[in-house]
Amino acid sequence: MPEVDYVLKDIKVVEKDADIDFKKLYKFLSKVFSDNGYFVFEKEYMHHLKEDLRNKSIKWKGYKKVDDYSRFWIEVRIKLSNANELEGNDEMLYHGDISLNFESYIQKDYYSKWEFNSLMKLLRAVWDKFFLGIKFTQYETQLKDETYDIFNKTKTYLGG
Repeated sequence: MPEVDYVLKDIKVVEKDADIDFKKLYKFLSKVFSDNGYFVFEKEYMHHLKEDLRNKSIKWKGYKKVDDYSRFWIEVRIKLSNANELEGNDEMLYHGDISLNFESYIQKDYYSKWEFNSLMKLLRAVWDKFFLGIKFTQYETQLKDETYDIFNKTKTYLGG
């Protein structure tokens, strides 16, 4: 099983009482991830209707291969709450509260090449710490920069 090292957890963009065009937000996020070299897929989509208010929760995961041993992952959870669908439009326009939570991590040994037995796992841990430590420190910095780039662009897009 691949090992995961979290770099950033739970950084948020929150907008209260805002107009949200979901279609444009999807396109924007897709482009920003793509511009940074990430392949993105939707992991989860939940939609709840309570009286006239809509609540949505969407989880996107994006990954980028760094080398044959490591992948960068950035996850974003989009939550729309207490939203009214705006009248007279064919788009996905809502008025309500939106939050986006970002987290990122490095996935090591994603092909599980070092998972044959416990000795190999131990050797991998030693190898990662003593021989690849500087490389992973650089990877953490790069992933943190890319995550904050996507986060800041999203924050600016939403007007926050």
